Amino acid sequence: GLPTAGGLPGKASTTHLIHLQQQQQQQRQRQRQQVATRAASGAAGASSDSEANMGAVLFAVGVACMGAFAFGYHLGVVNGPLEAIARELGFAGNQALSGLVVSSTLAGAAVGSLTGGSLAEAFGRRSAFMLCALPMLAGPLLSAAATSINVMIAGRVLAGLAIGLSSALVPLYISEVSPTSRRGTLGSLNQLMICVGILAALLVNVALPVTDWRLMFNLAAAPAIILLLGMLVAPESPTYLAAKGRRDEAVAVANNLWGRSGADQLGAGAPGQSTLPTPWCW
Repeated sequence: GLPTAGGLPGKASTTHLIHLQQQQQQQRQRQRQQVATRAASGAAGASSDSEANMGAVLFAVGVACMGAFAFGYHLGVVNGPLEAIARELGFAGNQALSGLVVSSTLAGAAVGSLTGGSLAEAFGRRSAFMLCALPMLAGPLLSAAATSINVMIAGRVLAGLAIGLSSALVPLYISEVSPTSRRGTLGSLNQLMICVGILAALLVNVALPVTDWRLMFNLAAAPAIILLLGMLVAPESPTYLAAKGRRDEAVAVANNLWGRSGADQLGAGAPGQSTLPTPWCW
């Protein structure tokens, strides 16, 4: 009645084989579930993209990107005609004053970048952009009309203040009006438009004689005007509206921008909860 010497190993081998087969079946089942999950996720993303009102989204993003374009333009426009400006305004050969004309914009930008977040939280994204457009418009016009270095520097500081504000506002607004499936792609437009602005300034330096430096500064008023007028009709950030407890308005804007999935993409949107990173706030 006792098992043979070869009986136990044979039984153990059979049990081990069955166990391996079960593991393989479970692994194949998990793989099928992963494939199905990825397919469902892709279908949901495609559905979200098809529902999104990309015309409205791109309009809002394009208007906001005028702030990024102005950033690049103001950084580059002064380089070409600097000597002509120095001669006309009476500080030719003074490297310190020439450096001050260039760096005053960066000083204004440093101040503006610290206050942009606070303005966005206090007044809303659209209102903050419109406030930003005012020095963005006044600065280059003041520089274009300058008859002394003091006026030139004042205009450059105002322009710097505006582009500093825009450096905080543009990426924030783009991220909050873009559908989740396109947020990364549209967010990269901020850096792209800064580079386009620098390129535009260099092309203007090449196309116009240095004696036309006043025209070069006047051209910088164009993105400010587009930003100001565009924000009059652009949508408010649904994330900001939700954070301020205006949930119904937030859902309406989200549905208009992102389609039927707008409320889902908006998320919980707890009233009163700020979405702005802490480092931007005072």
